Amino acid sequence: MIHTRQLFYAVVVLSAATLVSACAHNTAAVKADASPVRTANGPTAPLPAAASGPADASRPEKVAVPASFQDIFFDFEKAQIREDAKRALQEDAKILLTQRGTPITIGGYCDERGTDEYNLVLGNRRAEAVKHYLVALGVDPAHLKTVSYGKEKPFCTEHTEACYQENRRGHFIGSIAGP
Repeated sequence: MIHTRQLFYAVVVLSAATLVSACAHNTAAVKADASPVRTANGPTAPLPAAASGPADASRPEKVAVPASFQDIFFDFEKAQIREDAKRALQEDAKILLTQRGTPITIGGYCDERGTDEYNLVLGNRRAEAVKHYLVALGVDPAHLKTVSYGKEKPFCTEHTEACYQENRRGHFIGSIAGP
């Protein structure tokens, strides 16, 4: 039931993000899975538009993960947290510690090289590495879930080393309850 609800929210958010990005005429590549938008300061998670329709009074309003969450990038065939990622994760942990109880999923992604099976395992190791680092910073592990997308949802589809680097990432997926 929980997975079905999360999938439903993810589909609604992704659909809204796709519509917003299509209407904005933004030249940045935005994927239907709410992948990060590349900015001058690096990648950030986009804020999708809220879904329309009647609100259910029994559930809090859901909004996207704050744009301040940053994707964490990994080296080729590695799942170790890099130094540049540690600084970003420390900032992310500060936000998560102020939003106690916020459910967050960490997606592990890989570039297109390697088999599907290998990349699913590596994506899982990457997502778990991000989770373990956040837990070490005091984030409650009960509110962190991991999922591996392997090479199935690339951010960049070119066949270059720069593009491969963008696809080797840990990406935050989740929602926070509104007022």
